[in-house]
Amino acid sequence: MSEVPSFIVQQEALDEIGRSLAALLSDGDECVLFVSRWMGPFSEADFWSVRPDGRFASPLGPANDIHETGPSFDHSEALLRRACYQEGKGTWFGLEVKVTPDGAVTAKYNYDTEPNWELPIEPTLYVQEQEKYPRDPEHQPEWFKRRLAEGQAALDEWRRSNGRA
Repeated sequence: MSEVPSFIVQQEALDEIGRSLAALLSDGDECVLFVSRWMGPFSEADFWSVRPDGRFASPLGPANDIHETGPSFDHSEALLRRACYQEGKGTWFGLEVKVTPDGAVTAKYNYDTEPNWELPIEPTLYVQEQEKYPRDPEHQPEWFKRRLAEGQAALDEWRRSNGRA
């Protein structure tokens, strides 16, 4: 049996994400916006419902409750990230998905810009990212090279201090 092509897996995962987000739309919402940032196994995400005047809806709205999406949403997001991997080029660091009441789903992928983390993340996550989704040096942004070196130095120091060097 042959493997399903990655573009089909990507589309199916994005469709599942879109369906989950569409279910979070409230009356009067212009759209639901989902923004996530990834590094290795770590991710952060934000959900917003946007009103017609451009304001974000109350944080009490359904689009602001990540638990409403369920485990299939998290699985679809991870599957999408894995399916977008290109050998030697890596995968995306960030994803923005917008769903409108008419069912339109748009996605923007960030392959090159450092994610804007809410809090600083552990440097070793950059090493884990490189191990899971390897990028050849010519496909590593300068910021990623710096962070990868910081993460490797932190791992090396930990190994030395724990007698594992």
